[in-house]
Amino acid sequence: MSNISEIVDELISLDGFERWKLYRHANGLYSASEDTLGRGASWAGEDRVKINTDTGQHWLPGRVSGPFDTVEAAQHDALDNLPWFFEALTSDMNGS
Repeated sequence: MSNISEIVDELISLDGFERWKLYRHANGLYSASEDTLGRGASWAGEDRVKINTDTGQHWLPGRVSGPFDTVEAAQHDALDNLPWFFEALTSDMNGS
């Protein structure tokens, strides 16, 4: 069985400094990760941090959650644990 995960959803906070990604795994379960936008040198290593070479900004890995049986369960976890998530989610739903 393959261990490949697929990104099925992504949400960025309204200020642009937090990112939530939802992954679907080959076994049908979901997990999520939250990253924070940082600046400067990468301390986490090139294999874990995506660096924007134009601005020096990069995503620092943060909270990982799951496994979840459904997308909704992962979203409820994010709503309970990420202060910025509700505002970004409702903004995204309204097309803002």
